[in-house]
Amino acid sequence: MKQRLTVRSLKDAQPGDRDSVLWDADLKGFGCKITPAGRKTFFYYYRTKSGQL
Repeated sequence: MKQRLTVRSLKDAQPGDRDSVLWDADLKGFGCKITPAGRKTFFYYYRTKSGQL
């Protein structure tokens, strides 16, 4: 799901039966993974000039 990641949107996000990912609508590649236990992990995907992740 793409939305603007704010403090409020992350506090309101509830864990589900499996991992879920919230993608930021403004910053491409930035997201937050929410585990069923409620742990929130932030990550950023990017490519180098050679195209590698």
